Amino acid sequence: MVESSINLLPVQGIEEGEIIPEFSFFTSFSLNGINIQYFIPKESKVDLAVYTLDGRRIATLISNRQTIGTYSLIWQPKTSGIYFIRMNTHEKSVVKKVVWVH
Repeated sequence: MVESSINLLPVQGIEEGEIIPEFSFFTSFSLNGINIQYFIPKESKVDLAVYTLDGRRIATLISNRQTIGTYSLIWQPKTSGIYFIRMNTHEKSVVKKVVWVH
């Protein structure tokens, strides 16, 4: 199993009257790890997990009910590799392929 660490960042809320966009999910890279940011347009159960090329689930980053808002976290893999980050809600399922070179 690949070791990893997770750093959760503060949640940013939606202001009253603000237009709520569709569900979104982004990844970017930094020296600290893989930055994952996503937006939930309405309260729902969120599952965010990391898989290897052979389909093994190696990390569960989020698995709980979340309210409307933008969320950010950093996942720091301990080894280089190709990973798939999968996010599931009751309305949407998204998979992002990421390559991490340590």
